[in-house]
Amino acid sequence: MYEVVKFTQKGKQTVIVTGLTEKEAQKICQDPETSSMTARKPKGCDGDEKQIQRWHTKSKHWFYGYRSY
Repeated sequence: MYEVVKFTQKGKQTVIVTGLTEKEAQKICQDPETSSMTARKPKGCDGDEKQIQRWHTKSKHWFYGYRSY
């Protein structure tokens, strides 16, 4: 079984979902919205490109990864 974990720049790890197959976990982690570097729909930006760029500049970096348990 696999779980998807959100890893932050400061070392925090938060389990997002458990009970997945490896393929399911990979699919979730391949979504561009699961990384602060590639997210195009940040909360509060409403699709505004200038707001998205500002969010990317100010955001602490994070990404989703997966691991077996």
